[in-house]
Amino acid sequence: MVYIPEKDRIQNEIKAEFALWMTLAEAISQIEQSMHCDVEVAVQQLRDALGDGVIRVRWIYVPSEDEDFVAEIHWENQRRPSGATFWQNAFICLKGDGLVLEDTTDYRALAWRDKETSYRTAVEPFSDTEKIIKSKAEQLQRERIERKEVVYRPLLLLRDSISKYWPLSSDTQGVAEEDEIRNALVKVFTEEKAAGKKPPNMNEAYDLVRNKLTKKVHKAVTHRILREDVFRKLRLRAGDHFRPPKARPV
Repeated sequence: MVYIPEKDRIQNEIKAEFALWMTLAEAISQIEQSMHCDVEVAVQQLRDALGDGVIRVRWIYVPSEDEDFVAEIHWENQRRPSGATFWQNAFICLKGDGLVLEDTTDYRALAWRDKETSYRTAVEPFSDTEKIIKSKAEQLQRERIERKEVVYRPLLLLRDSISKYWPLSSDTQGVAEEDEIRNALVKVFTEEKAAGKKPPNMNEAYDLVRNKLTKKVHKAVTHRILREDVFRKLRLRAGDHFRPPKARPV
């Protein structure tokens, strides 16, 4: 039996742990290949899945300037931003391995409270208000980044979580295409209406589509399709009450 020095054992454990995860750039690339889409669509797909909490992620610790850098993975143990609102609005940088701006500040609210902005919105035409607020919000964020009050942080995503929703090559044969999901959704809503039932919500529609198709159906893809205008009009809106059709007298 060969003795392995402790330093080498630790490095091997780190490599084994790291192999379970992929970088943000790798995840986006796999989604592009799996869906045959461009990077903008891939990023939005990942935002939706992260917002739904179906992808496991780990943040990497970023040492400050006065800390010695160690060439190892340092998992960030502190609680980090999450949730649909954060992921839909997070600034994502795809340079290198990919970075996410760790920032949950509501810059629009800060811009509205700014005295200079308030004066400009009062004297400028109302049509320019949105441009003024957006410009001020971007300025406030740039200033925070320059002061290093917020940082771009590396993000790792569990490899199995990404492959579950966006498999590659031979695994894609059993995955339902978007048009197949759309056709199945049309049948679902038509059949439910004909039976006098309330329109299914997003999760109910997803389950009904899965029962109709023999191929694997991705939840994130189905939810994105359900947000399209044609299906959004068919779904029961929040706050609305379903009124079953009255039976015709015999």
